[in-house]
Amino acid sequence: MKTNRLHDMVRSIPQQMPDSMASMAGQCRLVDISVLNNGENMDCMLSAKVVNKVERVQKIPMCFLLVDGKHNFCVMSVYHYN
Repeated sequence: MKTNRLHDMVRSIPQQMPDSMASMAGQCRLVDISVLNNGENMDCMLSAKVVNKVERVQKIPMCFLLVDGKHNFCVMSVYHYN
C-alpha cells in the first residue's frame, strides 16, 4: 500500500463518536488500539480501518490487518462469521 493512501485512510478514521452512532453505542467510548487490554473490553468501541484481509490456509477465524488513527496496527480475528 502506498504511503499517501495509508495516510488518507488514517485521516478518515473517526476520533469522536458520530452523533448518529451515540444512541446505539450506549456507554461505549471510542478508543484506539493502544487503549485495549487483553480479554474483553466491554465499554470500548475500536475506531480503526481494515487495511487488508490476512490470507490463511484455515478459513476460521477470519483475520484482518487494522490501523487506527495513531498509525498503530494489529490483527483482528473474527470467529463465528457466516
